[in-house]
Amino acid sequence: WCSNFCPLDACTYLFACRCNLMMKGLTIIEIMIAIGISIILLSVVGIPFKRMNETQVLSKETANIMGVLNNVRSMAVSSKGGVSHGAHISTNEVIIFGGDTYLPGDPNNISVPLHPQVNISSISLASGASDIVFDQLTGETSSVGTITLSLVASSTQTKMITIRATGLIDGTP
Repeated sequence: WCSNFCPLDACTYLFACRCNLMMKGLTIIEIMIAIGISIILLSVVGIPFKRMNETQVLSKETANIMGVLNNVRSMAVSSKGGVSHGAHISTNEVIIFGGDTYLPGDPNNISVPLHPQVNISSISLASGASDIVFDQLTGETSSVGTITLSLVASSTQTKMITIRATGLIDGTP
C-alpha cells in the first residue's frame, strides 16, 4: 500500500502512511534552528542600525540648534520688534527670547525642545552664561564659546557648536 514514492492521493491510510507523515511540514527542531538563526542575524544587523539611527538623531539636532541660533541672529539683525534677540540654553531645550535678558515667565518666549535621545551636555560660553544675546543690526554677541550636544544613552558621542564674536555659528551636524 505505501511505498517510498507515495503520492499524497495514492495512500488510502493517510495517517498510517509513513511517507506522508515525513512529507508534511517541519519538525520542532527545524523550526527552533530557523528561529535561532533569525535571532542571531537580527542582532548582528540590528545593533549597527540602532547606532546609525542615534548618530543621525544627534546630527539632526545639532543642525536644528544651529538653525535656531542663526534664526535668532537674523531676528536681531533685522531688529524685529525693535529689540535685540537671544537664546537661553538649557539641557533639554533652547528658548528664544526678545530683549537683552531672558525672563523665564515671558509669554513671548519660544521653546524649542530637543529630541528625547539628545541633551546639551556642556555650555561653555563667556562669563559662564547660558544665554546668547545677539546685538541689533550687527548680530554680534559677547557670548562666545561652545555648546556640546550628546546622546543621552552614550555621552561619548558628541557634536559641538561654536558661537563666534561676530555672531556666526559653526559646527558639524
